[in-house]
Amino acid sequence: MPQTQDTDENVEPVDGVAPMTADMHLSVVERTAPVIDGPIATDRRSIWPLSPGRMAAVVAALITAAICGPPAADPTTGVNGADLGVLLSLAVFVAAFLIPIPKKDDQS
Repeated sequence: MPQTQDTDENVEPVDGVAPMTADMHLSVVERTAPVIDGPIATDRRSIWPLSPGRMAAVVAALITAAICGPPAADPTTGVNGADLGVLLSLAVFVAAFLIPIPKKDDQS
């Protein structure tokens, strides 16, 4: 059975609260830097989203997967070298995107 909520009948009135105008709610912040600041805004745009070496790795992985895919999918041959080729092409494809690119000014 739900119970009724208790209400406090002895509420103290609040005195001294002055009404605020609309401009009192806003804080004045002066922007000193552009909104987008960093390598994204300063890099040249290119038609290729990856560097040439990474793009070559992606293309090689796709070609290897296309060549090794049908023999690897054939259930009559069992496990063969084409399965290894597909796994290697998958590894090359993932590595092309996940291996971090060293910074140009980083000497380590």
